[in-house]
Amino acid sequence: MQEGKLRGLSMVDLVGRLVNDVSELVEKQIELGRVEARENLFQTISGAKLLVVAALLLLTTWIVLVVAAIFALALLIPGWLSAIVVAIILGIVGSILAWSGKNSIVTNPLARTRESVKENMEWVRHRGSSSAT
Repeated sequence: MQEGKLRGLSMVDLVGRLVNDVSELVEKQIELGRVEARENLFQTISGAKLLVVAALLLLTTWIVLVVAAIFALALLIPGWLSAIVVAIILGIVGSILAWSGKNSIVTNPLARTRESVKENMEWVRHRGSSSAT
């Protein structure tokens, strides 16, 4: 809006226009947020689909490599034994990874934050009881 047009308006009109403009700005920001969230959702879904396909292909690759390892080992020892050897090796590696993953999971989430809140609550209680006397 031009400055000249605003000079002739009363304070009430100016405040009314300001409130109207702020309201319109908020509505447009909300609409922009909705549009952006929708776009982000569709982009995330597309990415998730690609990740699922990639995971399936990688799993298939892993299975083929395990079968190839069994066949390669079967050149040296009987096939049934080579399958058992590969299964045992994979089981050991999987167990180590599972144990390591289990130990890396946080079992006491937000411990420092909870402790800080607890201390703050104690301080407020102590402060409240000392100011009441």
